[in-house]
Amino acid sequence: MSEPSRHSLANNVDELVRDSKVLRQFKRDSSTKYRQARKDLDDMMKTLDAQSKQDRESVERLWLRIPRLNAAKIQAHANDDLGLCNEIDEELKAIQIQVEELALGINSMERDITEISNLLTEQ
Repeated sequence: MSEPSRHSLANNVDELVRDSKVLRQFKRDSSTKYRQARKDLDDMMKTLDAQSKQDRESVERLWLRIPRLNAAKIQAHANDDLGLCNEIDEELKAIQIQVEELALGINSMERDITEISNLLTEQ
C-alpha cells in the first residue's frame, strides 16, 4: 500500500517494480515476460514524467492566482467587505493546500522515476 503523500500512480509503480524484480531471473532467457516488464517500467516512467510535468504546470497556475486574489482582498478590505475577505482567505488556504499536495506528489514521482531508472540500468 502506498503512503498517503505519494502520487496517484504509486500503487501501479510498486506493482511494476515488484514484478520486475521477480522477473530478473528470466533475464538470461530473454523471456517475453521479462521484456514486457522492462517495457512496462519504461512506459510507467514516461507516464510519471508526463504527470509530473502536468502537476508542475498546475502549481504554476495556482501560484499565478495568488497576486490577483491578494489584490481582490485589498479591494474588498477597502470596501469593508469582510465576507469577501474571508472567502478570499479560504481560497488562499485552499491554494496552499493544493500546492503542498501537488509538491508531495511531484517529489514522490521523481523518487519513483529514479527507482525505475536504476532498475532499468542494472537490468
